[in-house]
Amino acid sequence: MPLLDDLVEQLTLLDEDKKALIARGFKEEFIEERKWRSCHPNNARVIAGIMEQYPLQSLVNELILLPHKREADEWVANPQLLERNILIPYRNAERKIIRVRPHKKGFKGLNALVYRTPSSYKRSLTCVIAESEFKADAAELYGYAAIGIPGITSMSGKNWDYFQSELESIQTNEFVICFDNEIKGTPGVGKFVTDWRQ
Repeated sequence: MPLLDDLVEQLTLLDEDKKALIARGFKEEFIEERKWRSCHPNNARVIAGIMEQYPLQSLVNELILLPHKREADEWVANPQLLERNILIPYRNAERKIIRVRPHKKGFKGLNALVYRTPSSYKRSLTCVIAESEFKADAAELYGYAAIGIPGITSMSGKNWDYFQSELESIQTNEFVICFDNEIKGTPGVGKFVTDWRQ
């Protein structure tokens, strides 16, 4: 079994995280099908077991392990996998996990990817571009093909060409952009950018 599929199979979803996802409107069956998992301190034990099964470089490449800050040639579990959060698997068309990403934070050092729902790999009349994985999954529950990006500026700059190629690979008649409407898009406030292609 590939590393990320194995990791996700061994991790769990805490009851409080499942309740929070249900409160967002997701049913238990859907939550299990998506294999959302909890980031929490007990993941260190799972990661220690995974270290015995897979080459060190594979774990480092996926940022599951990071170099120890004080000990040369020592590796530790990525702290983002141990801090309370939801871990979201990203899948390809064959439903194999190609990346895991902590919700809202992502791993420092890995480029952002487009989150593809199963429906986004099929022909559709409309494909929703949502500002988050959960919102893409919610759009799919309402019958729309959907993709999610982790923030409206995540696909600009160095990720722009990748984003365009992902959009071109989606067989749809139209894209509908459904981003959040937050104050941080107001000039002079927060992370406002004048040109979304930057």
